[in-house]
Amino acid sequence: MGADKATLPLADGQTLAGAVGAVLRAVADPALEVGAGASGLRHVSERVGGRGPLAAVAVGWEALSSAGYRGPTLVLACDMPFVTTGLLELIAGWPGEASVVPVVSGQAQPLCARLSVAALEEVGSLVAAGRRDMAAVFDAGPVDWLTGADWGRVCDAGAFRDLDYPADLAALEGTVTR
Repeated sequence: MGADKATLPLADGQTLAGAVGAVLRAVADPALEVGAGASGLRHVSERVGGRGPLAAVAVGWEALSSAGYRGPTLVLACDMPFVTTGLLELIAGWPGEASVVPVVSGQAQPLCARLSVAALEEVGSLVAAGRRDMAAVFDAGPVDWLTGADWGRVCDAGAFRDLDYPADLAALEGTVTR
């Protein structure tokens, strides 16, 4: 993208992280950003950045645990501005203690998911072992895979669209709704 995605402006004047933070704040308490504070949420920074989302989840879980929170946790990337409160409510409220990961067009969406306590307890060890990919958490406890029949009741597949290229951001103008 050529710049920090979190701080990229949307047509409505918000940043990507600010828009995603607002949706997360409406559903999750506590809500926490792992980053520089672009979302408007309480934030913590990684000691060593650039190690990928799994390392960021480890830092977030450490901060939440230190503050006394010990429950399943929503994980949401800052470059997913089409995610809706309805989708996050579905994922957060899914029955059981398993991790909850939507699957869209055959692709797991671990950066718009709920991680179980069992998975979160393993994240630090996975990072220490050199793992960087979010798929590593799928081996740490049970996972409920949500199909379009599940998430399709509250959104369409466009809710999972992320912004990876400048053209994605340019095409976004006027299309973000909550």
